[in-house]
Amino acid sequence: MPQLPRVALLLTVASQLAGQAPFPTTVKLRVGESFDFVTTQSIASKDRYAGSQSTTCEFTVTIKSVREDGTLDAVVTWRRILGTMSGPRTASFDTAKSEEDQKGLVAPDLLAGLRAYVGLEQRVSYDKAGTVTDLPDQEAALKAATGKGKGFSQLQLRGLLGEAETRGRLRVLQTLPAAAKARGDQWLGPVTGRLLQHLGSADQLRYEVTAVNADSCTIGMTLAAQPPTPAGTKSATDPAVPPPDPSKPRDVAVRNLGDASHVADAQIQGELTLLSSGVVAREKLQARIRRATPAPSGEGTLTLDRELTQTLELVVRDKSDGGK
Repeated sequence: MPQLPRVALLLTVASQLAGQAPFPTTVKLRVGESFDFVTTQSIASKDRYAGSQSTTCEFTVTIKSVREDGTLDAVVTWRRILGTMSGPRTASFDTAKSEEDQKGLVAPDLLAGLRAYVGLEQRVSYDKAGTVTDLPDQEAALKAATGKGKGFSQLQLRGLLGEAETRGRLRVLQTLPAAAKARGDQWLGPVTGRLLQHLGSADQLRYEVTAVNADSCTIGMTLAAQPPTPAGTKSATDPAVPPPDPSKPRDVAVRNLGDASHVADAQIQGELTLLSSGVVAREKLQARIRRATPAPSGEGTLTLDRELTQTLELVVRDKSDGGK
């Protein structure tokens, strides 16, 4: 992965129709509209625990109800799941291929679990900002999949299809605050999606409008700096923090995340295209996050180094083939 700038994420926001305001402050969708997406989530370990995982999902989101306050309900239908795993156990799978074509590449019960998941419809609710607020069918869908697996395959299915992963995949709607009106405007927002698993719930992202065009704008996003923990202090869950080393500047302040580990460094880079309706048309996000955690022996620390990539793309339907 090339050297990344300091925790920088660029979001390109484009309107769905020329002349419309490039700043969608609420989701603007109609009942019956549906959208096809393809998303890929990858994570790779760059430390002593080498391994990687990449999962691609194809799915359709159909709008079922829209309320006056801007919140809405939808149904997601999973169409296809494919991916690879490496590490202690390797696998390569594709629900669109036959079991015979994948013999020796994936455990039969893992493939059976993924196939039980494909075709399922799950209800999903969004708030007016496009954040997933409820997944009432998540547990039933996960049970349908894990019921086909045994032992380690069950663990893999829970990792692939768990609620955190599902919420990340379904982040297909987004809006901007009313404050986003001109170049230089800034605001703070919470860390969401897969980043929340590797950073902390108290972390915030700082957004800034860096360019505005007739039908689009570019927004820069950085991880908002948190007050550094005083050197030498500690709590029941936070080991003593050494004085900062001026020769090794950090992009992220050391802070307690609710366990004995802390973020030592984080870099983020990406690009997002957002339609004026609030539908995400394209997204690519890359992150490199290093965490320090006590060694199992109790002496010294280990550095956990993770590289994450997430992409999302709205599939343009062929109208001649019945697409809307």
